[in-house]
Amino acid sequence: MSLDKRRYYRQPMRTPVRLQVAGAPDAVPATLVNISGGGCLVDAAGSLSARLPVRFNLPRPGLADLALTGTLTKVRRAKHDPVYHYGIAFEITESEREELVRFINEEQVRALHGTRADPGPPSLPKRLLEQRSSSRTVASFPIRYTLPDRPDVAYEALALDVSTGGMRIVTDRILRREWCINITLSLPGEGLGAEAPIALLATPLPGIRNSRGRYVHSLSFRSPSAVAVDEILRFIQANELSRTSRSSP
Repeated sequence: MSLDKRRYYRQPMRTPVRLQVAGAPDAVPATLVNISGGGCLVDAAGSLSARLPVRFNLPRPGLADLALTGTLTKVRRAKHDPVYHYGIAFEITESEREELVRFINEEQVRALHGTRADPGPPSLPKRLLEQRSSSRTVASFPIRYTLPDRPDVAYEALALDVSTGGMRIVTDRILRREWCINITLSLPGEGLGAEAPIALLATPLPGIRNSRGRYVHSLSFRSPSAVAVDEILRFIQANELSRTSRSSP
């Protein structure tokens, strides 16, 4: 995937940082909420003006801190909320951006395998910052699949949710438990999913629900590739973060 594409993805974080803000005599304690190759979101108790230059050090396990500079782009604060939410647009060199994207990729792997340290309880309602391989997100998008008895015929279905271990779909066919079906899907959202469709093998699970003449099936992925798992996890995290942002006051 190109570097430009990866900039759109925001990796959830809960990392304490200290913001050095232009004009402020002391560093401002803050919490890094999420980060991408192009910018980040931070929470802080103090009020800061937009368009101010800012810099902070990003802690990296086993490596020296990565110094990041940028500009405060937006300020958001809900009524009765003591915390201010700031957006920062990075102004860094391409080599610094490559280091940052490499760190984000490593964080995704640590999140997938559950090896990322939890610095404290997250403020989001669903512990989005402890994503595991079984994490699931509600998302509606079309998929195509073929059956073992007719591999040359592609059927259409609608995804209802997806995880790195499987998904639920609704289709007009009953899928047998002994089948191994071939699925092709493209994750929705610019910069959130794969550049090319993802191919997966899946097995229908017990329990079929009839919904107005169509059938809701739960599918279990069979040995998904590391690339597929990474893309699905990236989509889950971005989609859940987007859903949380839309539901915030």
